[in-house]
Amino acid sequence: MNGASSIERAPALGARAVGVTGPATARARKVRKNLALAFPNWDEATLERTTRNTFRQLGMAVAELVKMEEIRSDREKNASRLPSTDC
Repeated sequence: MNGASSIERAPALGARAVGVTGPATARARKVRKNLALAFPNWDEATLERTTRNTFRQLGMAVAELVKMEEIRSDREKNASRLPSTDC
């Protein structure tokens, strides 16, 4: 990710941080228990992988929310550079 902007790096950083810390929490045990109830045919490995991925996705979403104003501003700036489609 060399040269990537903070907007591009934030979701990956959030996924990494929450993906590592989240599965070690009491909340993760609750997530895993709920997944086991919802998907009784899933094996242990699938439950654990899905629990980890749940926290990775949460980390990405939180990072994007934190950067939302910067993302919006960047999109507006880029949209103003697009050629006009007026006929």
